[in-house]
Amino acid sequence: MKRGFGLICSFFMIAFSSISVITSCSKTEEDDDYKVWEMDLAEESQRQGVSVSGNVAGYTYVDLGLSVKWATYNIGVKSPTEFGNYFAWGETSGKNNFSWDNYKLSNGSSSMKKYCSSDQRTVLDSGDDAATVNWGAAWRMPTSAEWKELIRNCDWYFDTDFKGSGIAGAVGQSLENGNEIFIPAAGYYENSLNSKQGRDIHYWSASLSSEEDKGVSFYLTPSNALDPNGRSYRFTGFPVRPVLK
Repeated sequence: MKRGFGLICSFFMIAFSSISVITSCSKTEEDDDYKVWEMDLAEESQRQGVSVSGNVAGYTYVDLGLSVKWATYNIGVKSPTEFGNYFAWGETSGKNNFSWDNYKLSNGSSSMKKYCSSDQRTVLDSGDDAATVNWGAAWRMPTSAEWKELIRNCDWYFDTDFKGSGIAGAVGQSLENGNEIFIPAAGYYENSLNSKQGRDIHYWSASLSSEEDKGVSFYLTPSNALDPNGRSYRFTGFPVRPVLK
């Protein structure tokens, strides 16, 4: 059966070689979440204004020479200059009102139902990971260690008008291979108010803080104050930048 499946894949690879999008039969042959798509990377890099190294499951990534490859944009959009959806830590659906009262992993206050002293979980399960649930099994949220790696292995500066888009954010150039990533200053939500949009950068990691009512977040201000160990209440609404597993 395996040999027959390989021959079928080869046939379709040849039959559709004239079009620009081709699926790969490597990794998990029957899992659409791991489809690799061929594309004109130079053209896509120019369109996005950042380095684009490839495309998995329909979402582009950049290889910065690190332990994981980073998505080039946030969940909910297809461009690095868009903010995307906002999520509470451990929730997988975006919303625009954030409080303890509507946080699904609490008891209506800072008393937690999951990822707490009773279960000893410190990293999000795949079912609570916004990247995995929304983009498929190939993707997940970065851990705090992976955010630290990104911060320490790139040169960063804050751009108030990235590529003439009118959008502010952080540009990081890899010290390993020179590729670039852009992270927009999307601000954050508490209740229905978005604070610091266009100024501060807050993104969730998949890691729980030592304080169980808080998640670990990535934080950057225009003064280039990088903080890979930010701690924010889990109900707060931050965007998510996925990484490849």
